[in-house]
Amino acid sequence: MRIPVEWLNEIIDLSDKDVQELTSALSLSGTAVEGVEYPWDYLEGAVTGKIEKVIPHPNADKLVITEVNIGDKLLTVVTADLSVKPEEYVAVLPEGGRLWDLEIRKRNFRGVMSEGMFLSFEELRLEEKSTHILRFSEAVPLGKDVKDILKLNYPVIEVELTANRGDCLSMIGIARELRAIYKRPLKIPEINEVKGTDKPVEIRIEDEGCQRYTALVMKNVRVKESPLWLKRRLIAAGLRPLNNVVDITNYVLLETGHPVHAFDLAKIPNKKIVVRNASQGEKMTLLDGKVIELLDTDLLITDGETPLALAGIMGGANSGISEETTDVLLEVAVFDPVRIRKTARRLGISTDSSYRFERGIDAKDSLYVIKRLATLLQQLASAETASGIIDVGQSSEPGTIHLRKWFVDKVLGTVVPIKDVEEILLSLGFSLKESGDGWNVTPPSHRHDIEQEIDLVEEIGRIYGYDKIESELPRITPGGCSQSSEVKTIKRVKNTMTSLGYDEVITYSFINPDSITSLDKNLKYTLLEKSSFNRDECAKTLSPFWTS
Repeated sequence: MRIPVEWLNEIIDLSDKDVQELTSALSLSGTAVEGVEYPWDYLEGAVTGKIEKVIPHPNADKLVITEVNIGDKLLTVVTADLSVKPEEYVAVLPEGGRLWDLEIRKRNFRGVMSEGMFLSFEELRLEEKSTHILRFSEAVPLGKDVKDILKLNYPVIEVELTANRGDCLSMIGIARELRAIYKRPLKIPEINEVKGTDKPVEIRIEDEGCQRYTALVMKNVRVKESPLWLKRRLIAAGLRPLNNVVDITNYVLLETGHPVHAFDLAKIPNKKIVVRNASQGEKMTLLDGKVIELLDTDLLITDGETPLALAGIMGGANSGISEETTDVLLEVAVFDPVRIRKTARRLGISTDSSYRFERGIDAKDSLYVIKRLATLLQQLASAETASGIIDVGQSSEPGTIHLRKWFVDKVLGTVVPIKDVEEILLSLGFSLKESGDGWNVTPPSHRHDIEQEIDLVEEIGRIYGYDKIESELPRITPGGCSQSSEVKTIKRVKNTMTSLGYDEVITYSFINPDSITSLDKNLKYTLLEKSSFNRDECAKTLSPFWTS
């Protein structure tokens, strides 16, 4: 999981903490940090500039000469972008700058020396293919680092999570961990309420592999390019931007940890969603163009007949978002982790969605997630809600665990103040109620890994800080030095046999004698069981070889 720090600071303000302190805090609390990366460190020396003059190139019709003010001096830059105009604010990489392994130097373009190059969003990996240079939409200070202006200089923390910590596969999940460590409030992204009660789409769950299915129809959706801030965050997190609708679904997945999907409603003519088992041998084409053959244990999202998506893993090619899409059906579902894992592994498909479903997702955040999707579509795609929220199925309630105060201290080997115990558990989202010698604790719906009292002690210990617990060497009470006569006899037998040229063979303890004899039918074995071992007879037999 890649954590862009700039995005993280929007959810929990840690702007006063440097990246080394954050990685240390995460590591000490049990979240292993694999490394820190600066995704745009391949770019050095790029600055903001203002085009002062544009003149035709005297020797090339497809080039123009510009004079660019970068604050402390004017540069002459030759470009093939004939659309550039005076007064535009641009990104310039002057002589001495670096782009990947390319060091920028003065270069002669058909008799005119160019003292740098303009940058496009393609060089910044913010577009697949750029046809023009990067222009800033408003005036910017001249001579400033482009990475500072575009917020490309923030680090990305990469964490390695164990299979039981699926709750940390999101920005909010990591922010929850840091809230417990630093005792700072979370700023959960705001959502708009969804008005309306119409339910133009019928939802039916026919298999228990789907616990809950939440849907919402959005109309008048404008599919277009995503804004810069959204593309920047997706790229830093390791995903490639496509269009605003698909990017929003990926953004919400990374933000909340709950996989979501968007269907083109026009491609579901009967306005029906049926979650069912696949038929044995049924085939479908996925979004990546791959044709797969299904088993009757695989779970499908269908329109009642035709598969629309392989549940929890990937959408189908015949229901995806395109530039012609105007109405969208949003899906927020909860699937059985075991079913998703078996299907994904059998087909050799691993996606961001399946990775999270396999580890268990929060089954109670569906309404928030779908409202978050709707809010971003309203803001970035001019969409409107065309229905009420359709919510089918329900999730199970987490159980209550009794936590004894004395048990916490016994296991951790130190006295943890009651106030700290309560504060830690509350900051991690647990609910508490005093009871007898401790508390009745209810885990939050996103913590599937908390099942026993010892799990709660581990949570307290890792946040309280194992470094606060004094180390103590284990006390080992020395035992008696004498050995039993049986042990002495066995050792003497072994020594005698090896001195006569025999080798001692240590075999598996549990093995069928017939398996041994089948190796060589002409070989005779004598199997001596411990119950038949006679120390006196053994001593008598070997007495010529040693003195008792």
